[in-house]
Amino acid sequence: MVNNMPITWKPIPVPQEVHAVVKTQSEREGSAMWKIVVKAIELYTTLQRKHWNIDVNPDAQKIDRLAWYIYKLTASIGAYRESPSMKRRRLIEKTLEQIRERIGVDTSELELVIEQYFKKPLRQNRTLLNETTKKLIINMIIKELGGEE
Repeated sequence: MVNNMPITWKPIPVPQEVHAVVKTQSEREGSAMWKIVVKAIELYTTLQRKHWNIDVNPDAQKIDRLAWYIYKLTASIGAYRESPSMKRRRLIEKTLEQIRERIGVDTSELELVIEQYFKKPLRQNRTLLNETTKKLIINMIIKELGGEE
């Protein structure tokens, strides 16, 4: 039984060499072959998690930074959409300046749409605000993960 459930066995075809390695390890440990496979999968999963650990992997650090700016932007845009104010507009402008300087993408289109929405917070302008924000986020992802804007 595994986790108090009866085991249902299924064959998996593996190359003879892999079978031999699993069998040898099974004999060394005095453990069933399927348990060796489970341990190997658990180890692999752990190593994959560590690979994306932001303290170890520079790509994960980029992704973490990118996620922060995307969150910061979308939270600000959401609050602004609900209640446009000069204070909220300035916060967005500050975030856009950081995105321009730190990620290196053009934010001018969104800046114009934010101004337009401030003057006329209509449904049509809200839709444009949503679409332009989404477009900027796409450009941020492309730029930060190695492509071109």
